[in-house]
Amino acid sequence: QAGGVITVVMAEIGTATEVVLRWGQNATAVVSEQSLIGTISDLSQTLVLRFGPDTIVPPDTTHVLAFAANSDGEARRSSAVRFVDRSVPTFPAAGVSFVDTDSRPLQLGGAVSITPAEDEGTVAGYAIYWESAEGQRVGSALGRVDKTGALVAHRIARGTPWPANASRLVVHSVNSDGEMRDGVGVAVVDRAIPTHLAGGLSFTDTDVDGGQIGGVVRVARAADEAAVDQYVLYWGAGP
Repeated sequence: QAGGVITVVMAEIGTATEVVLRWGQNATAVVSEQSLIGTISDLSQTLVLRFGPDTIVPPDTTHVLAFAANSDGEARRSSAVRFVDRSVPTFPAAGVSFVDTDSRPLQLGGAVSITPAEDEGTVAGYAIYWESAEGQRVGSALGRVDKTGALVAHRIARGTPWPANASRLVVHSVNSDGEMRDGVGVAVVDRAIPTHLAGGLSFTDTDVDGGQIGGVVRVARAADEAAVDQYVLYWGAGP
């Protein structure tokens, strides 16, 4: 499939009243009877034909041919330009995962692991982006990794700030013609240990038997419990 703009420059118009554009199997011959791309009828303006997108390109097409024409038919000879079918990847990464290894709040680090696409024939690599909960891209690409035919990874340096409005990482298959529109994403969880201590701890032994204890341990809440899920108690050798 193709879509785009064809521009024709004529050395002279002569008796021509239009220009007929066709798909060619080489620089001189049309590819088939269904080779017509379109016709430019107004030769008084810049000779431009816009077509597509999603125009079907016949098999074995290698060129676009331009024939000068009038009411008596088309010229036998044509001008030609090589046709290059630009195609972005059509297969996404099979999967993506990320685990934050930076224990500080709102700072990230770790490897973005990418499972290769089912078919990497048109894939050169994978680009990684931040994305918001609404599906909007946040900032420029974090990085790009080339395909290897196996699992690949991009490492996010420890201490990387969590971008405002970002909620997940998205991977797009890419090649020299561009990147696949749809990506594969993974929600990012900011793993952060608490930074606020418990407000206090108290315990009175109510078991009067030697070598045994019992009673209630009272824990005063931390001043900020935003990152606190629970309090864990250990035996200690000192205060």
